[in-house]
Amino acid sequence: GVTARGGRVGGIGGGFNGSLTNANSTGSVTAGSNYVGGLVGLFYSGSLTQSSATGAVTSTGGQQIGGLVGQYNVGGGTISDSFATGSVTANSSNGYFVGGLVGYLSQGAVTRAFATGNVLAGMHYVGGLVGYADNNSGTISNVYATGNVTSTSGEQIGGLIGRSERTVISALATGNVTAASHYVGGLVGVSYRSVIASQSTGSVTATGSDRRYVGGLIGYQEGGSYTVSDSSHIGGAVSGGNSYVGGLIGKVNGSSVVGSYATTSVTGAGDFVGGLIGWTNGSVSGRSTVTSAQTFTYNPANGNPTASITTTATDFGNNVSYASGAVTGRNDVGGLVGRADSSTVITNAYYGGTGGVGSVSAERNYGGLIGFLTPGATVTNSHYN
Repeated sequence: GVTARGGRVGGIGGGFNGSLTNANSTGSVTAGSNYVGGLVGLFYSGSLTQSSATGAVTSTGGQQIGGLVGQYNVGGGTISDSFATGSVTANSSNGYFVGGLVGYLSQGAVTRAFATGNVLAGMHYVGGLVGYADNNSGTISNVYATGNVTSTSGEQIGGLIGRSERTVISALATGNVTAASHYVGGLVGVSYRSVIASQSTGSVTATGSDRRYVGGLIGYQEGGSYTVSDSSHIGGAVSGGNSYVGGLIGKVNGSSVVGSYATTSVTGAGDFVGGLIGWTNGSVSGRSTVTSAQTFTYNPANGNPTASITTTATDFGNNVSYASGAVTGRNDVGGLVGRADSSTVITNAYYGGTGGVGSVSAERNYGGLIGFLTPGATVTNSHYN
């Protein structure tokens, strides 16, 4: 393994300038500062393809920590056909930007990549695949993460991405997510772009005193021009949040939810709790066309990662948006939506699900479909089973 007191530390290089193909590291990496990766600490330029890291990555006092790359900073570059399988730990007061594959995706795209290690961090921006995906060009597509994600003190924590300012397409997260603060999601903690054809399946649990914006798929979704479509959260319970808690999304600010669903129990100690969405001022609707996820499996016996990936079309959405599972909260609690604000438009949606279970428990303002329907909001062709 590699052990260093300082930063810019990786299994094969602390810093790398140029394209890299068929690079692999199997040893552990331990460092005391920033930019630490299982393969490369800081990637300056060029694409990274058909590469992997399998050792544990540990930072005792830094940030930008990733199972494969600590920080990827390449405009126009791509990480593709690559993976990391080791655990990633940065459990200190400086443990920001921590991911199972990449800690900080400053620039560049990620496609056909995965991470399987558990991720543990002390602070903010923590994800099973990427800790923080910055507001630059490049999508995150055809990816998955299976490790559990835990932050002991931080916010913006996700099973796939902690904070995403990129479009996410064809993504899957299966690990359990636990955070001691707010903005917590089974797939993405905070999303500022569209999320398309994606799914999460693990439990999502918020602890601590400030635990708002908790969702099975996304904790907080922002942006009037963006959509969450053909996506779902299934199985894993969503619990522990105070306010803005949803089976799919905790809070939606302006975005549209299309052809998406949640089948899980949802429990919030405070207000705005919904089986699908805790609070929204956007739209909820069915879909007219289907966008299938391009999920993949990896078989290392086939050789390099490109040859080893088998892709399958999978539908993570539904023709009608819906939620099923028990919903419990205090005020403004609904089987589908906790509070629909004045600009909300809901069409072709329901609570109960085909053969699903429906029950809503609260103290005030609760309903089988919507807990509180603000004047100006509209509901069409929607019902409680």
